[in-house]
Amino acid sequence: MNFETLKQKTRRFMPVFALESFIEHKTRLYFKKILGALSILLLILSSNIFFTSASELTALFFLSVFFFLIIVALDAFFYSYAFEDNTKEKNLFELADIISKTKSKDITGGFLRSNIGKYILLRVGLDVKAIKDFASKRKVFLNAENFIFDTSGDIFSSYLKALVRGDKEFEHLLITHGISEKTLISSALWTIREERKRMSIERWWSREKLETLPRLGRDWSYGKAYTLMRMSTPLVFSPYQENELHASEIEKLERALSRSVESNALLVGDEGVGKMEVVEGLVRRIMRRLSPKELHDKHFFVLDQEHLVTESTDAPTLERLLLSLFGEATRAGNVVVIIPDIANFIHIGETVGVDVSELLVRFLQSSEVTIIAIADTDDFNRVVSKRREFMQHVEKIQVDEGDEFSIIHTLEDSILFLEKEHNVFFSYLAILESVESAKRYFVDEPLFDTAEDLLIEAIAYANERGGYMIFRDDVLRAVESRTGVPTGEISSKEKDHLLKLEELLHERVVGQKGAVQAISDSLRRARSGLTNPNRPLGSFLFIGPTGVGKTETTKALSEIFFGAEAPLIRLDMSEYGTEDSVNRLIGGFDTDTPGVLASMLREQPYGVLLLDEFEKADKKVLDLFLQILDEGMFSDASGRKISARNTIIIATSNAASTEIFDTVKSGGDILAKKTEIVEKIIEQGIFKPELLNRFDGIILFHPLESEELRKVAEKMLGRVMWRLKEKGMTLTVTPELLDFLVEKGTDQKFGARPLNRAIQDTVEKIIADRIISGEYKAGSDIKLTSQDFEFLLAT
Repeated sequence: MNFETLKQKTRRFMPVFALESFIEHKTRLYFKKILGALSILLLILSSNIFFTSASELTALFFLSVFFFLIIVALDAFFYSYAFEDNTKEKNLFELADIISKTKSKDITGGFLRSNIGKYILLRVGLDVKAIKDFASKRKVFLNAENFIFDTSGDIFSSYLKALVRGDKEFEHLLITHGISEKTLISSALWTIREERKRMSIERWWSREKLETLPRLGRDWSYGKAYTLMRMSTPLVFSPYQENELHASEIEKLERALSRSVESNALLVGDEGVGKMEVVEGLVRRIMRRLSPKELHDKHFFVLDQEHLVTESTDAPTLERLLLSLFGEATRAGNVVVIIPDIANFIHIGETVGVDVSELLVRFLQSSEVTIIAIADTDDFNRVVSKRREFMQHVEKIQVDEGDEFSIIHTLEDSILFLEKEHNVFFSYLAILESVESAKRYFVDEPLFDTAEDLLIEAIAYANERGGYMIFRDDVLRAVESRTGVPTGEISSKEKDHLLKLEELLHERVVGQKGAVQAISDSLRRARSGLTNPNRPLGSFLFIGPTGVGKTETTKALSEIFFGAEAPLIRLDMSEYGTEDSVNRLIGGFDTDTPGVLASMLREQPYGVLLLDEFEKADKKVLDLFLQILDEGMFSDASGRKISARNTIIIATSNAASTEIFDTVKSGGDILAKKTEIVEKIIEQGIFKPELLNRFDGIILFHPLESEELRKVAEKMLGRVMWRLKEKGMTLTVTPELLDFLVEKGTDQKFGARPLNRAIQDTVEKIIADRIISGEYKAGSDIKLTSQDFEFLLAT
């Protein structure tokens, strides 16, 4: 379709937009309210109640009514187009608004000038200044000859696609603000739905509006339902919700409640997934007359269990109350009783010696009353599922967490109320980020509730900077506040650490240049957002002989990247080599004990997880970590999801140490023979190839050479110097001292570890003896010579 064809298609809407250009709908609404109030006031004043002669006021009354009716007529004309049933050409009315302001030589200009176009750009996150700057600085204009688009889908979406792809300057504006074509279209369609919803509130003659009005005799159908009215409350819901989060579950509930007998349901799902929202969605369908006629005029009441507890002091009282309540509901014939927590309801009965599930069975069998029970998954498995007779008379409906698409659409509907309540304006990118962050950082919490909470918390951060518009960064600040995980733009301090990561690591780690470089590169990729967000921040397998710096590198990385206050999570995998090791890590299924790994990651979701001697773990434990490395998460014994997506996982292993020694001894390069070494590990059955492939990097650590051992010795002596400094003494490290320590502390099999023992057995022993004898005291300058060590060795 070209521009001229589109113009012809929208021509029938031109009269209404001609009216809009003369006096806008919002202005008409304002005048209608003023004239309506003025007409009522003049009618009262001209009725001879206050004035004996009010002929002039009467004339003014008729004049105000005349203008009021003109405004009403103009709005009726507007509504006849705005609410036109155009299901075949959806959103054509809004597109006509843009076309009415578009010139053939400047297609983009029409979008920028139209009210709906401006609103879409504001909603997607562009502020007024950015839009004005772009409009004034454009150099190339998209004309009608180059504007052709496909109309196989939604016409408004097709128009926006052609606009973005045809105007490179406009496309560049969106890209620089992090707005994709898909995001723009989604935001536009939401904006249109939002505007239609706002106008639907004005449509007082719609079925939804009329259904909410009180009707004569509505309560008469309950008969003498005194107990029902006292022990329950009518279901409260929003009639304006358009997108239902649990559409399939609503349909199942509708079918269950439409049966002629035993029309009862049990909604089961995890806490916070929206079980009550399923009921509310059904009521909205009934209100709009979209449900079967059997459900029309049904009245939904929520049982007040707290009130029931206060009045049920003993078994006879509880039985009498329940029989009266459900008996009245049965006689009314059009009542649906909702039990919001059936497990607690059963527990209330048990406390006074009544099996309420058995008592309910007689009413569940009736065709005159409908019962909807609700239970969390754990409570259902533990309590409800064991009541077999009760379960025979209800249809169990599993309520799962909605998919990401449904959750976004449901959030779009709830945003209007948040904006009105807090006087703010949410960008579409903020909504998308709330869902993405909830999915990534709060895997064990309900996605919809968490995303909504993040949006509410983001309001406070917008208020801090004195703004009313909620941006993506406000949501990320809320995430960072709740988790401690740095998100959003990289701070100057963090940027400095990332760029100098190799240098900072080498201050603690001697040698191992290749290992340090690989780790640093991987972490920079992770923080820049280029890696898969559904995996750990980084995962490495450190392979090499003992004492070459594998653990020290991990400790240094933890302190530098996460800060000294972030504790290192460390597991000695040699302790998890038995068959029960998986249960000890994730929790016991039978004993209901918390797992070590699950507890650690739940308490410290952001940091470094060190798995020492990884090859000694049980095969099932290695399979568990295969899943963790691949998906960044796992489930504990209770079924709760545990995230490792904000964790750097480092496993150390002494596997292939002999091969590494032989390669170095023969003068070979271990990096060049890395493939052979890894294949040898697989051949020996130490690790499965699929497990090794899940690591971001397999880092080989080579044995330390003499010069590197000298540097290690110097660092170790630095700690001795620091402790002596606290006593007012100084230690001078000489080349002679370093040569002696390297010679005494060199052992290729144990790397640098013998150096520490050499320092303890020589340097620290000599100094300790002389401090006790009084030879060394505050102010002493200690300088050990070869004679000191010869004397020590001789003794």
